[in-house]
Amino acid sequence: MNLKLLKGKLHGVKATGADLDYEGSVVIDQSLMEMAGIVPFEEVHIWNRTNGQRLTTYAIEGKPGSGEIIVNGAAAHRVSENDTLIIAAYAYLRPEESKPTNPSCVDQRAQSGIFEKLVQFFIFWSSGVLPDKNACVSEGENCSPA
Repeated sequence: MNLKLLKGKLHGVKATGADLDYEGSVVIDQSLMEMAGIVPFEEVHIWNRTNGQRLTTYAIEGKPGSGEIIVNGAAAHRVSENDTLIIAAYAYLRPEESKPTNPSCVDQRAQSGIFEKLVQFFIFWSSGVLPDKNACVSEGENCSPA
């Protein structure tokens, strides 16, 4: 038996677009994906805090540093530009692998005002310099699951 546990999430980010004519997926700024631990073509859940819609799709890398989050295809009916979203990715782990841990959590400030600071944090985090690799990148925020 495997447990499905939250691996990482982008919390409170803004949709920068919705494209009905694209073939599906969600385009996410590559830097944001890396900070949240989301890999290209990974399944992600999108929870729209603006209208309550929920959907599942897969992630595609966008231009690093662009802040873009564009929901594509049929899912674009559920998301409008400037909607507030939570995008989550999960991992399946055996019970013995599932010791309590904090998932990677990136909040909306990574998409806008303090992006450079978060990139510096990510560089330290990925190099193993910080004591807790699963630390929340938003100061003073609780990174528990949505």
